[in-house]
Amino acid sequence: MQKQLVLLPLVVLAAGSARADVVPAFSVTPFTLHNGDPVPVPQTLAAPGAIAWRTDVENVYPQNVSVGDRQVLDWADVASGTQVSGFDIAYFTDSTTPVTLNVRFYSPDDGSRSPSTLVSAFTLPNLPGRGGHKVSIDLREMFGFTIAGSDLDGDDLTDFAYSISFVDAGTGSFYGPLFSSGGPGATAEYDLYAGPKDSGGAYDGTFTYPAFPGIDTPQEFLRIYSPVPAPGAVTLAALGALTGLSRRTRR
Repeated sequence: MQKQLVLLPLVVLAAGSARADVVPAFSVTPFTLHNGDPVPVPQTLAAPGAIAWRTDVENVYPQNVSVGDRQVLDWADVASGTQVSGFDIAYFTDSTTPVTLNVRFYSPDDGSRSPSTLVSAFTLPNLPGRGGHKVSIDLREMFGFTIAGSDLDGDDLTDFAYSISFVDAGTGSFYGPLFSSGGPGATAEYDLYAGPKDSGGAYDGTFTYPAFPGIDTPQEFLRIYSPVPAPGAVTLAALGALTGLSRRTRR
């Protein structure tokens, strides 16, 4: 399997701590889809951190959810204050020309038209057509972004949502994000908006994904990575605790 390293602008569209003037590296890994059967997604060899949240890595399934400009929004749960240093998505297309994808993150968001704030949004231009592809985005040079917010469903985790949309489908007629079994907090439901919800896209309803072979609680494939502290590094929280202990000792 050949891995293609692509140095292209990753355009930051919305608020977040990522800087728009930095051009991060992202890699595109093609892989084969076998007659619509579930297949493994290639692992990221040099991941930009430790996995903080993920859908199932063993099986993905292509499903034509081509909905034009409409937004398909999935939601799940992650530890509050999760720092994102990178993420993986996966898509398929029959386009013979390059395609452009848009990825958006919201928090807090528990689906079913719940109020939320756009955390970060990214456009991935000039991605390869024809076949299945995993895209690995490295945000370490952009300082990433943070998922934080209220716990809307009482499980002591932050509820977040995300969408993977085709801004330009090229010549494709059968395309979409690849689906796998959802991670913590996942459901088989999704929200549909007539355009991004943060841009005033009208809410079309909450729906349930069809059954996919070998996949429970279908969700758009996603891996989220968090930074790994360098050996011997002292975090701000640990430094604060040590400072407080020192003050109490002096008393």
